Amino acid sequence: MTSVHKVTAHITFARTEEGGLHQPMANPSPSLIFCFRSLGDEGAHDDSADVQLGAVLDVGEPLVQPGTSSDVQLTFWSDLGRIYATVGATFLVWYAGRTVGEGCVIGVTEPPRV
Repeated sequence: MTSVHKVTAHITFARTEEGGLHQPMANPSPSLIFCFRSLGDEGAHDDSADVQLGAVLDVGEPLVQPGTSSDVQLTFWSDLGRIYATVGATFLVWYAGRTVGEGCVIGVTEPPRV
C-alpha cells in the first residue's frame, strides 16, 4: 500500500537570469521534480544514479516566485520519498529540463493514519 510522504523543506529558487523559472508559477504546483543523490557508494558521484521524485510543492503563497527562498511543504506520491526525503537530505529542483533551485529537507510531517 502506498501513501503520501510530506516534508517541510527550505528551497532557494534561482533568479530568472540565472536559469531559474522564466515567470512565477501557480501554487500549489505538481510540475516540479526533486532530484536526490543516490544512496549508493560514498565514492565518486555518478549523476546518472540520482533519484528523481515528483511531489506537490506548496509555498504558502499564490505564486512560486523565481529568485526567492522560503520554507515549503512537499508531498511526495511515491514511497521512495520516505527513503530519500529525510531530514538533512539535499536536492535540486528541476523544471523544463533544467535546475531551477535547490533545497534541504528540514522536517517530516506524516499524514494522519485512517
